[in-house]
Amino acid sequence: MSERIKEKISIIKEEYPDASEEKKAIIYFVNSNLRISSRKDLYRQARSQVKTEKRREDRSTTELVRMLTTIQENFSDRGLKEDANKFTKYIKDIEEASIIKKEALMYIDSDLSEIIKREETSEEDRSRTTRKLEELGEDANE
Repeated sequence: MSERIKEKISIIKEEYPDASEEKKAIIYFVNSNLRISSRKDLYRQARSQVKTEKRREDRSTTELVRMLTTIQENFSDRGLKEDANKFTKYIKDIEEASIIKKEALMYIDSDLSEIIKREETSEEDRSRTTRKLEELGEDANE
């Protein structure tokens, strides 16, 4: 839908190059709302990717740790303590790295949620302002 609106705006700009301030204000308002909508879409898309990555990280780490634990246990059962200890360290390092990554993803998700909420609030504020201006315009015409 925003493509159709962009087309209409470019038609208005072409047909009315000497547009009055009122028309320029309308074009600015529509352009500004399109940018907000685009930003919101970008933030939502990023948030979706963050959530997908968090799930993928959980699965990946679980599978890798499970496999490495099997190897570590195999070395331990065979009395190869040095090799078993290496794999114990690898497992610990992977789990710690995964925790750090998941924390970062959690903070990113939280920040994106807050940004999306701010954009929605800005949109609502603009809608209220627009309604108020329309009402004032109607009152002036009466």
